Amino acid sequence: MEGQISRTVQGGIYAALRDDILRGVHPPGALINEAELARRYGVSRSPLREALSRLVGEGLLTSEPNRGFFVRRFTEKYINDVLNMRDILERRGLRTYADSPEQRAQLIAMRAEAEAILDERPFDLERHNEFDARMHYMVMGFNDNEYIDQLARQIYTLSTLFSIQLKTLEGGIESEMQHIELIDTILRGELTAAEKLLQRHIRRTKKLVRAAMPKSGEEND
Repeated sequence: MEGQISRTVQGGIYAALRDDILRGVHPPGALINEAELARRYGVSRSPLREALSRLVGEGLLTSEPNRGFFVRRFTEKYINDVLNMRDILERRGLRTYADSPEQRAQLIAMRAEAEAILDERPFDLERHNEFDARMHYMVMGFNDNEYIDQLARQIYTLSTLFSIQLKTLEGGIESEMQHIELIDTILRGELTAAEKLLQRHIRRTKKLVRAAMPKSGEEND
C-alpha cells in the first residue's frame, strides 16, 4: 500500500512539474531547486527524485553530477535532430493516411480550432504553440503504429517546449495559416502536395532555429 501511495505522489509531482516546464514557468537552463519543490509539494526527496528522473527520460530535464537537474537548453543540432525525425514520421503518416470518417472528422475539428486561434485577438501565442504540437502529433498518429506513437509522444513534448523558445507573434500567425493550408490539402486527398507543405513548414522552423540560437558560445546539450 505504501508503495502505491508513493507512486501516486510521484505521479502527481511529475504531472505538475511537467506542466510548469511546458508552460515556461521554469525557463531553459534553469536549475530545479529540489528543496523548494519538496517544501511546495510537502513530500520527501525520494518521490521528487523519481519524478525528476522521469522528466530526464522525456528529454525535458538534464542531470549533471554534483550540480542537479536543469531544464533542457536546446542546441541547434538537437532541435534539428528532432525536426528531422518529425519530418520522417509525419511524411510516413501521410503515406498511410486512410481518409477514414474518423480521420476526416479529426482534421475538420483541428481546422476549426486553427481558425479560432487566428481569429482570436490578441493572438494567443501560447495556445498556438500547444496546438502546433498537437497538430503534428496528429499527423504522426496516422501511422497507426504503437512504437511510432511512443516516439511521437516524446517528439510532441519536445516540440511544445522548444516552440516556446522560438516562436514570435508574426511567426505564430504564419505557422497557423500553414496548418490550415496543410489540412485543406489533406482533405482534398492531395497527399504528395501535403508532403511538400510539411517539408516547407519544417524548413521554415529550422530557419527560426538558426535565427534564435546564440551566434557564439553554444551551450552543451
